[in-house]
Amino acid sequence: FIVNRMQSAMTREVVYLIENGYCTPEDIDLAVKTSLMPRGLLLGLVQRMDFNGLDMVAHGMNNKKFTPSPVVEQPKFIFDHVQKGEYGVKSGKGLYDYSHRSQVETLNYRDRLLLKSVALANETIKKPLNK
Repeated sequence: FIVNRMQSAMTREVVYLIENGYCTPEDIDLAVKTSLMPRGLLLGLVQRMDFNGLDMVAHGMNNKKFTPSPVVEQPKFIFDHVQKGEYGVKSGKGLYDYSHRSQVETLNYRDRLLLKSVALANETIKKPLNK
């Protein structure tokens, strides 16, 4: 359940950022796809701290100006979609619009991309940067 806990923390931050108008769902996805995930694929989350420098990690943890986002019990932007029957891929629309292709086509496309990323991840496991 390691990843589930981490995803819950990230979801809370995503909800906070969108609900408070700091950015759009597209902004978050672009930032993650172009920075966090490529680094995560290569380094993971722990080795990334070594590359950032543990002194920088410690400095960030001592930053008293940063406060984690509070838990939002019922984020309006999510519950508005649910009330409209917009559940995501399974209904053809959610935060994004998937109506241009069938659910099966959308899932197959996602799966093809995931398989490519798993192949790359396996390569980084076989030849890690610290060996």
